[in-house]
Amino acid sequence: MLKKIFITLVLIFLFLLIVNVVQNVEALSLEGGVIKQSGAFVILLFSLVVIARYFILLLLSLLNILKSLKKAEKESFDYPFISIIVPCYNEEKVIKASLSSLIALDYPNYEI
Repeated sequence: MLKKIFITLVLIFLFLLIVNVVQNVEALSLEGGVIKQSGAFVILLFSLVVIARYFILLLLSLLNILKSLKKAEKESFDYPFISIIVPCYNEEKVIKASLSSLIALDYPNYEI
């Protein structure tokens, strides 16, 4: 819903911008429409439409990025708590290395 409202507002803004530019071009034209006859008016309108298209695509991509960031925040994963049991029998020589390796784990929620 918010996306549709935003797109509508952008289109209204672009329409008003084009109307304003057309009025300014008509006011600046000499001797009753020399600019319209020379084709510069058509080129100006075409340029405005192309620029407006890329502006709309930019805004839509920003909305998509914001939507995906919100979705990623909702999908944050909670790691379950785990217990690590280390069986030891005659392990005097390697127990220190084994425990050091377990302590160095990246898993955030565990006990040994």
